[in-house]
Amino acid sequence: MKKNKFKEFEPTIIDSSGSLDNIDFNNENLDPTIFSSDEQVDFEKTRVLRKTPPCFAWLVCIDNPLLGQRYDVNDEVTSIGRDANNSVVIGEDSISNNHAKIKYDAEKDGYKLYDLVSTNGTYVNGDIVEAPVLLQDNDEVMFGEVKFIFKRVLCKINKKKTAVE
Repeated sequence: MKKNKFKEFEPTIIDSSGSLDNIDFNNENLDPTIFSSDEQVDFEKTRVLRKTPPCFAWLVCIDNPLLGQRYDVNDEVTSIGRDANNSVVIGEDSISNNHAKIKYDAEKDGYKLYDLVSTNGTYVNGDIVEAPVLLQDNDEVMFGEVKFIFKRVLCKINKKKTAVE
C-alpha cells in the first residue's frame, strides 16, 4: 500500500465531558470571548434537534483545477459524480456521472467508500477500490484523475453523560 504524504494533518477531537478544564485559553486560535475559564457546560440540558451521524467528514481536493476545494461528507450517504443530482458534483471529464459513494457505517464508526463501477476507477492511497473501503483520516482518495484528502472529526464520547432531553 502506498504511503500517504499528508501525515501532518491531525484529526480534531471533540470531548463531551462537560468540563472546560483542559482547554488552553491562551491558544491564539481560540476566541476568548466565547468561554471564560471558570465556565461549565451543562450537556444534560442539550436537546437533540436532528439525529445526524456522530462524526463529520470532508474531502479536500489536492489537484488542479479544484485545488483547495472542500466537499462536505456529512450525510449518511454522500454520492459523488458529474451528474447534478449527486451530493458532491465534480465537473471533470475523468469523473463518471455516478462515480462513487461514501456511506457512514455506524457499526464501525467510520465512512466506507464504494466505487459505482466508474469508467476511470476510484483509488485509496494508490490502491483501486474493488470492494468497500473503510476510510481513515488523511487517506488520499482519487476519483478518476482528481485527487483528494479525506478528513474527519473524531468524536470522543463521555459514557457518563448519556441523558438527553
